[in-house]
Order: sequence, then C-alpha cells, then structure tokens
Amino acid sequence: MADDYRKTTLKKLILDFDREDKKYCFILGAGASRQSGIRTGGELAKAWINQLFENDPTGEEKKWIDGKGINQNNAGDFYSQIYEKRFELNSQDGYDELQKEMEGKEPSLGYSVLAQILAKLEHNLVITTNFDSLTEDALFIYTQKKPLIIGHESLCGYLTISLKRPIIAKIHRDLLLNPKSSEQETKSLSENWIIALTEVFKTYTPLVIGYGGNDGSLMGFLEGMENTGLGMFWCHLENEIPNDRIMHIVKKQNGWFIPIEGFDEMMLLFNESLDYKLLDEEMKKTSEERVDEYRKQVYELREKVFGKTGESEKPVDITDVFKSLEKTEITSWLDVVMKAVTEKDIKKKEAIYKLGLGKFPENAEIMLDYAIFLEEYQKEYNKADEYYKKALEIAPNHANILSNYARFMWIIKQNYDKAEDYYQKSLKIDPSFEGSLGNYALFLYNIRKDYDKAEEYYKKALEIAPNQVNIMGYYAVFLNDIRQNDIKAEEYYKKALEIAPNHANNLGNYANFLQDVRKDYNQAEEYYKKAIEISPTNAINIGNYAVFLSNIKKEYDIAEEYYKKALEIDPNHANNLGNYARFIWVKRKNSELAEVFFEKAFQINPDMPFHMRTYADFLEQIHHDKKKADELRKRADELDGK
Repeated sequence: MADDYRKTTLKKLILDFDREDKKYCFILGAGASRQSGIRTGGELAKAWINQLFENDPTGEEKKWIDGKGINQNNAGDFYSQIYEKRFELNSQDGYDELQKEMEGKEPSLGYSVLAQILAKLEHNLVITTNFDSLTEDALFIYTQKKPLIIGHESLCGYLTISLKRPIIAKIHRDLLLNPKSSEQETKSLSENWIIALTEVFKTYTPLVIGYGGNDGSLMGFLEGMENTGLGMFWCHLENEIPNDRIMHIVKKQNGWFIPIEGFDEMMLLFNESLDYKLLDEEMKKTSEERVDEYRKQVYELREKVFGKTGESEKPVDITDVFKSLEKTEITSWLDVVMKAVTEKDIKKKEAIYKLGLGKFPENAEIMLDYAIFLEEYQKEYNKADEYYKKALEIAPNHANILSNYARFMWIIKQNYDKAEDYYQKSLKIDPSFEGSLGNYALFLYNIRKDYDKAEEYYKKALEIAPNQVNIMGYYAVFLNDIRQNDIKAEEYYKKALEIAPNHANNLGNYANFLQDVRKDYNQAEEYYKKAIEISPTNAINIGNYAVFLSNIKKEYDIAEEYYKKALEIDPNHANNLGNYARFIWVKRKNSELAEVFFEKAFQINPDMPFHMRTYADFLEQIHHDKKKADELRKRADELDGK
C-alpha cells in the first residue's frame, strides 16, 4: 500500500500548532515510554516468549507458539495472546510484572515538553493504551498542574471536551485499576469509551506517537471511525514502515505520516519551536521553596504541640543536628541504638543513626535499626532494602535481621516466597527466637492459610515468651476467626491489655471482637476511640471504626470521613478499599465509583472471601453477570475451605 503513504515533516506539523482554530490530542503508545526505561509491548512479549521456552519440558509451549506463527520479529503483534499464555496460571503475576516494569521510572525529557503543552495550550488531551503514570508525573513535576485521569471506563462520563484542565484517558485502564492486557480484554472498546471518543474526535485532531496498533480495542475504533474532516498525523520511527491497517486508517482520515527519530527527539523540536525555556533552574527553585516551607511547618507545628524548647527560631537542618551531635559520647553500637530509640525528634533520630554508622560502619545492629527507621518513619523502602541487605552481608546468620527482612519482604515487597525463606533461615539459626516464631505464625495464618502449623508456632512462641503482647493479640484473633473459640480468644485479649493497656493494635482488635462477637457496641466504640487516640495513623483501626459507624450506628457521613482518612493514610489497604467500595455501592448508591474501588482492592489482594461475595452480589445486581458472580462465590468458598 505504498500509494497510501503520504509523508510530511515534523516542522510543518509544528507550524500548525499555532493555529487558534485547531485542537490536537496526543495518542500515545508504548513507544513513547521507551526512552523513560519502560520496555515496549513487543520487547515484553519477546521476554515472555523466552520465559515460556525456558519452562517447557513437554514442548507444549513451543507447539502453541509455532501454531500461532509467533517469532521474535512479530512478537509485538501477539502481545495480548502471549501475555495471557505466560500468566494463565495466575493473573496477579502479570499485574506484578507490569508494576515491577514501571516502578521507579521517571518521565524522560520528552514528557517535560508534553506536560507544558498540555498545561499551557488548547491541546490538553492525551489518549493512551499505556498503564504507566509518566504523563501525570511530568505534569506534577514540571507544571504542578493536576490532570483529570480517566483510568477506568466507568469514569468516561467525566471526559468533556470543554474542560480546560489537562486530561489523560487510559484506554486499557490505569496500572492500579486492574489493567487490561489479555486478548479478550483488549479486543474491543467498552460502550462508554466509544461514546466518549466519538465526541472527542469531533473536535480534536489525533497526533499518534509510539502506537503500533497491536490491540483490538483502540485500533478497532480508529478503523471504524468515519472521516472526521480534521485529519490525522501518525508518527513512526524513521527505520520502520507502518502496517497496512495503519495505512488504511490514515488514508481514511486524509492524514499524514511523519518519520521521527524518537519521542524525546520529537518533543525537543516542539520545545524549540514553542520557545519553552529549560526548566532546571525553575525546578531547583521550586524544590528549595518546598523544602523551606516544609521546615517552617515542622518548626511551627512542633512549637504549637510541644511549646518553645529554647532552640533557635529557625527550622533545624539535618546537617546542623548532625554537627551538634558529633561530640556526643558514643562508645559502642548499643549507645547508638539506645540513643536513637529514645530520641523523639525524627531529625535527631536520623542524625544519631548516621553518626553511629560513621563511627561503626560495619556494625550490622545499627544497620538493622536504621533500615527499620527508614521503613517505618521515612517510608524510604528502596533505601531500607539496601540497609537490610548490607546488614545481612555483614551478619548473614543473624536471626533478628533475617526475621525483620522476612517481614519487610512480606509486608512491603509482597514477595511471599522470599519472606518464607528468610523466616525459615531465621528459625533454623535460632529455633527459640519468639519474634520469628510469632511473625512466621502470622504469615502462615494470613498468607499460606496453614492454620494447624500457624497455631503450632503461636503456642511455641508463647511458651518461650508468655507475656509477649503482640503475639498474644494475634493469637487471640486466630482463636476467634479460625478456631471459633471466643472464650479463649477473649482471655488472651484481656491478658494482653492488662500487661499493655495502651497497645493500639490489641485495643482495635478487641473492639472488633466486642462488636462482632459480644455485640457490646458501647464498649466496642470505647475501645475503638481509645485505639485511634493512641495511634491516630493506624489505618486498620480507623477503617474498622468506619465500618462500625456505618453498620452499627448508621452515621454514614462520619463513617465516610473515617473511610477516607484510612485510605489517605494507606491507599493500598485492600480490606479498607473493599469495605469502602461496599459502602459507596450500598449506602451512596454510586455503582460506578464502587466498582473502581472493588477492582483496586482485588488487584492488591485477589483472595478476600468476604469482599468476593459482596462483589459477586454487585456483579449480579448491577451488571447481571451471574456467571462471573457464581465463579467468585465458588472461589470464596474454596478459600474458606467450604
């Protein structure tokens, strides 16, 4: 179809950008993200083919690949089918792989220019098949503009062409909203998208960058779209020729092809033509202003809460704190840990750890405590991981370090196999270490569902440390939920709270017990309030109290405040997401928004029987999808061992 290939230059297109009577929208594919370090669909497909071959003792996978006519050169054309085949045993592994691919990636130079165009000009719309957050990240970093993100088809009603704010429409959903990758999911567009995009292309001229048209949904829509009279520009790499389907679409729209070197190179030309300045100095200034404002707020809030301390009126910088501690008498690693643990000021706490590591650079105990500090206080998980590993390099047979790293792998990284491996290593080195025994019991209960083994470890831990209130509290939960022994469970709750009456987790769990088992609602609320007062950032207790307010007290507005507060503290707490989804559906009658929260909850944790049954009811009542609803109920029963 060489006759259908009409070519123009990027410079001519850029000249057209100044016209006030024309609006462009950007259609971005995986090629636009390549220079930000995210592999294209074709590259991922090739990697998955290799993985299929590596795990193919019977030759069945090769037979499937050959039968489809797939090879390394055309793998991108079969992306959805390869994805589905590679992750057919566990779809969650596919989501995890995509999240890992995009985690920590920063928008490249091209996105800085795109962000300015979206924020400053009429060309304010991006339509993309990508799951990544590069466009919205760039808008925040470079323009501080908040875009409207249409990350789910249920939100398409908010896509209005009159909106001046930057808009990002994610055809295959956002990465955190159960993204679509399989052949079945991407073969066609939902009715919501069809309606929204039909309206969009009555006003916007499409400018396609980095999109190969390997899905059936957006590509199918473009093929079926009538000539809008607005034209179309389809950019492709200089050394590649668009396929026949793309040729047909561009010809139908009376459009043009534009060969480019790459996304960043293309956007740099836009930057020069539009006379946008380099942003390095502005970024530096904004960063410094943000730091100064943060320090000011910290100082003013500390003064308000704790009163004047006689310190300077100026907010204290970490380097100043560090210098003030340099002459502190520290003779051992234990001095460092004790001073850091007892210090309440976060900056001073961090300075003590850094001072200690400067004096004892090979001490694994300080590294362990600093890793926990980075994880729990600073939320710097990558840096915490680095120090856990450094501690283990120095002391590979240290039971406590192994146990804490196992917990980190489980809770933060959600790498359950590695977590179990480290728990077992810890217990092999020290079989009587109650910390590992109790945490491993909790892991076996929550993750592996091996209840007999979990109870064995709980009992062993409490035999060694009979007054360990963390283990007692978790064992009480286990006794009630799994063994249905409410009498024994309450004994452990009361004993744990007698030893430590201000233990927020045990207070919250006992409140839940009083609510669900004893039906003593007044006392339950008393314990909820006390737990939240002691630990106002405990998302679990706040979320459970929200359920109590909604289901028991029928105070829906206050309940929603607590739901939102819990999700603000921990936006990825699956149980709170599921409970809030049910609340939005049942109490607020907003089924579209409820579905968004249901899907996010199941993306984070796909195995929640209670929420599965609620979602099954939702699917049957709202979407009349009895087949999927029954499948969910069956899966929930399997998880409950029915």
